[in-house]
Amino acid sequence: MRKILSNRFFKRRTDTELSNTALNPNVPADLFSLIVTFVSDQHTLFALTLTNKHFNQLAAPMLYQEVRLSRPGAFKLFVKSAPAHRKQSVQTLDLTFNVRWLNIDLERLKKKYPVKIAESRLYNLKKLVVISKGAERHSREIGNTRFTNHLITLVIQWIKIFCPIEGPNTFRGRHYGQDGREGEVLWAKSPLFEMINQWSRTEHVDLPIIPHTITWGGPMEISGLPHVSGPLPTMKKVTMHNWNSDRLHEDGCLLAEWLDSLENEIILATEDNKLGRRVYDGEMDQRVILSLRDPISTYSRYRLEDWIKDDEDRSQVYRIDNQEQTFQPECDIWDVE
Repeated sequence: MRKILSNRFFKRRTDTELSNTALNPNVPADLFSLIVTFVSDQHTLFALTLTNKHFNQLAAPMLYQEVRLSRPGAFKLFVKSAPAHRKQSVQTLDLTFNVRWLNIDLERLKKKYPVKIAESRLYNLKKLVVISKGAERHSREIGNTRFTNHLITLVIQWIKIFCPIEGPNTFRGRHYGQDGREGEVLWAKSPLFEMINQWSRTEHVDLPIIPHTITWGGPMEISGLPHVSGPLPTMKKVTMHNWNSDRLHEDGCLLAEWLDSLENEIILATEDNKLGRRVYDGEMDQRVILSLRDPISTYSRYRLEDWIKDDEDRSQVYRIDNQEQTFQPECDIWDVE
């Protein structure tokens, strides 16, 4: 019995010694906090949270500031296991979708974990990155039943779970086809713009390539984007792939209509003194920046400039910015097979 008690005491004492060794009393505690702020990769921060309670307290807030989810296990683990107060620390959320393997029964998840789903609304979200890959839909057979997953449903449902109705400060969307090239995607049309039109605190939207056609379930059809119903008072920049307003099957045609509707709302709100910003008056330039990210499409830039200059109201609301933007997706620490 003495031996057992001695072993237990020794183990407890060893644990305490290890904890004290992790934070050397000869080193100021503030210095450890400063050191941790220089850690930028998620895997190292995650390892620090598992070291001991002291490093957990230092690293956990930084770990949850930027979250990347790219596999079914990662989505489920974050929703079910992340503490509610840590979820509200998330400032950047990076979501990657692939309809072939991201087979999550979201309705079942909502019924089984309603509180966890409600806690997953990220009210302090500053940046939302949405990347989709592969085909628009994927069918599979389980027994005698055939199931079809649609990428558009998957993406929009998860955005609505995580993103508050006020929207993030910055949104960035991309779709990469089965050949690895950036391409058009259906979720970039009405479902996305219906949400953007409600985002009251969003300053920058970096849009994926918007499709103009639907090639299954009936004849080919072309439809527009939902018009803006308010001035989107915080909007400062809209980035698009390219611009060709005189060609039906290019981004400019649909975006031109949406931008015109935004322009009208901004003009009306400015005339009624309901908008904090002013249109361009030659002194303070608070116009919305239109940016192109296609590095080879110089012609698109000239076409966009002409489109702005063709209308006096547009010139008061928009200005062009052709700075190239680079974007590199990263992996996540919630990646669970």
